[in-house]
Amino acid sequence: MARVSVIIPVFNVENYIKECIDSVINQTLTDIEIICVDDGSTDNSLNLLKQYSDTRIKIISQENKGLAAARNEGVKHATGEYIAFLDSDDFLNYSALEKLYNLADKHFLDIVITKIINFYDETYEKFTDCYFDMAFLKEKCQDKVFNYKDIYDEVLNISVTAPGKLFKRDFIKNIKFKENLIFEDNPFFVEVIFKAKRVYFLDEYLYNRRIRKDSIISSHYSQFSDLIEIYDVIYQLLIKMGVYEDFKDKIFKKKFSNIYRRFSEVSDEYKQDFFDKIKKDFQKSFFFLEKDDDFKNFNRRAKFILYSGIHSNTYTEFELSVKLYDQEMKNKSLQKEVDSLKKHNSQVMNLVNNFVRRMV
Repeated sequence: MARVSVIIPVFNVENYIKECIDSVINQTLTDIEIICVDDGSTDNSLNLLKQYSDTRIKIISQENKGLAAARNEGVKHATGEYIAFLDSDDFLNYSALEKLYNLADKHFLDIVITKIINFYDETYEKFTDCYFDMAFLKEKCQDKVFNYKDIYDEVLNISVTAPGKLFKRDFIKNIKFKENLIFEDNPFFVEVIFKAKRVYFLDEYLYNRRIRKDSIISSHYSQFSDLIEIYDVIYQLLIKMGVYEDFKDKIFKKKFSNIYRRFSEVSDEYKQDFFDKIKKDFQKSFFFLEKDDDFKNFNRRAKFILYSGIHSNTYTEFELSVKLYDQEMKNKSLQKEVDSLKKHNSQVMNLVNNFVRRMV
C-alpha cells in the first residue's frame, strides 16, 4: 500500500500535463501512486502520459464523462492510505505530499487542508485569494486538530475545492462526486467536512492553481445553472446528516448569494435560461421557507435576492434590482462612515480647542 494516491483527471491538457506530472514524480515523498484518468482526451495528452516510464504511474482511459466521473473512477482504483486530488493543469510544490502526509499520520487525520496559490498561465505571476487563504482557520484553530463544531460560524466558508487537501482513503472511499454537473466539489466537501472527526489546517501554500482562459469554469457558462441542483443536493445532505436546523440560515445565505453571483457572471445568451430556472427554484424554496419561524432572521441580502427572483418579470429586471439594492446598502454604509468620521473629527477639534484654552 502506498502512503498517498494522487488522482489526476486528464482532459485535453497537452500543454500542461508534463509540468503537472513532473511535480508529482519529483515529490520528496516517494512512496506514492499516481493515478491518471484520461477522460476521453482528443489531443496528445494520453500519448504524453504513456511516455513516462515511472512505474508508480497508472493510466486509466475512459470515454468523456466529466471531472466528477474521472475523480470517482480514480478513487475506485486508489490503494493509498491517503488520497490527494490534483487538476492536470496545476502542480504541487515538491515537498507538498510529504508535509501533508506527515501531519495526517502524526495526528490520525481524516482531512488535511492547505492553502492554494493562484498563478496566471501566460505570465506565471502568482497572487493570493482570501477564499483559498482561509485566514479564519489559522485564527480559530491555531495548529490544533478540529471538526466542524469547533468552527461552527465558519465551516461553510472553507474552500470546497478537492485539490489542496489530503483525505484518508477509508474515510472518503464511499463519498462520491456528483456526476454530470459542474460545481461538483461543493456537495462532496460539505459531506466530508461534516462527517470528519479530525481535521487540520496547514498554513502554507503547497498547491499551485493555474488561471487560464479555457478552464472548465470559464468555458461552461451554459452549465452555471447546475448550481441550483447542486444546492438541492447539499440541502438533502444536511438534512440526512442531521445538521440542517443548525446551519439553515448559513446555507440559505450561501445558496442565494452564490446563485446570483454565478448568474451575474454568465453572458447574456445564457441568462434567460438561467433566470427561468432561478425563478422556478426560488418559488419552490419560498413555499417551504415562509413556513419556517426562523426565516424572518435570515440574511437580508439573500432574502432580497430570493424575493427579487420571484417577482422580477425578466432577467434584466432581476439583475438590476439586486445591483440597486447592493448600491443602496453600500451608500448607507458609506454614509455611516462619513457620519462617524464627522463625529470623530468634532471630538478631536474639541480636544484641541480645550487644550489651547488651557494653554492660554
